Amino acid sequence: MAFLRVEHWYLNVDTGELFNTSLPEVKEIESKRVDPLGVKLLTILANQQGELVTKEKLLAHLWPNIVVNEDALPKCISRLRKILGDQSRQPRFIETIPKRGYRLIASHVEWVDSIEDKIPSADIPLIKSTPNKKINLARLALFVSLVIAIGFVMYGLFLSPTKLEANELVQQADVYYHKVTRQDNEAALELYQKAIALYPDLETAYSGLANALVQRSIRLPDERYNIAWQDMNLGQALTDGRLLSEYRIQQLNKALKLSEKSVKLAPNSEKAHKSLGFVLSALNNFEAAISSYEKALLINPNAWDVIINLGDIYEISGQLSNAISYYKKAFHVIDKHESIEANLSKQWQASLGVTIGNKYIQLNNLVEAEIWFRHVLSFAPFSPEATVGLAKLLKSTGQANESIRLCDRYTDRIGKTICD
Repeated sequence: MAFLRVEHWYLNVDTGELFNTSLPEVKEIESKRVDPLGVKLLTILANQQGELVTKEKLLAHLWPNIVVNEDALPKCISRLRKILGDQSRQPRFIETIPKRGYRLIASHVEWVDSIEDKIPSADIPLIKSTPNKKINLARLALFVSLVIAIGFVMYGLFLSPTKLEANELVQQADVYYHKVTRQDNEAALELYQKAIALYPDLETAYSGLANALVQRSIRLPDERYNIAWQDMNLGQALTDGRLLSEYRIQQLNKALKLSEKSVKLAPNSEKAHKSLGFVLSALNNFEAAISSYEKALLINPNAWDVIINLGDIYEISGQLSNAISYYKKAFHVIDKHESIEANLSKQWQASLGVTIGNKYIQLNNLVEAEIWFRHVLSFAPFSPEATVGLAKLLKSTGQANESIRLCDRYTDRIGKTICD
């Protein structure tokens, strides 16, 4: 068993346990746990103490043969700093070399075989001979209970690093999935499957894989219809019958089994019920889908993707006003979803805001449509969809000069013509 010492921290590289030996006058040493990626990261930095380790090298060692989001490494660094009590602006352990990489600047780094002399002895009395047998039996029972409890803890610690690594894969896959491109969706599929192979009882991997399979079925190009991946949606897929092909039925049945397993593993998981609702909606079983989505919202009322999907169902069912109310609710709660990166959440909000504007146009409510297009441009000033939507609306309401100015401004700043 090897321990990596970084000043007062001692890391067990086998289990990820991190011990703090700087706290005097305590009977039990403080310990934390570092996830597998954090262990690898700290080990790499320690082996080149004081020297720059490039981003490229860290990415190659931490995620071999996997293309990860550009925020993956900074997030891993941030988690490790938080555990060590370090700060990026005034680092004691890990220093950022802007645009190049990181280095370990701790004053004392070494590998040691044991830390027994650093851990205070446990204050648990051993069993001794005494006339009072009841006390002996009580102490024996306590000792046995402690041994059993430690056994369960060690068993859990043995499994947890694998689950943590699988969770990391799911988090990366979620980022890809929410980008809604064919390439990213395929990357998400691969990562969800790797997570399941690594930890077969991880419910979020099953629900994520089910979602990605449904998205592939809905958006995958069809020879009969010349519609790009990003422009396809559930309503169009149901209308043109593409979900009735043998391949897509096979994919959706697989997704159904995956989502049902996710619900079975985690009946109180919003994501599990959401994935089941998504599959059921693609199978054109709206009543059951709505029921699953409502269960998800009972668990998490701010589940923005669930709210959007409910809006889709009501729009497909011809209840446009009801759909808009769901879209607007989702727009306002997206920022509360911690799993979405800030930039990505703004992209989703912009897209959803444009959708709301277009739906108001369908209802011939041009005032509300203009409000929403302008609202999107207030935080995404060069959104092409919002620019085109507002320009067309202005032109149709006799404000041609303002429409031209809006389009010219976009062309001047972005270098691309998007208006007719």
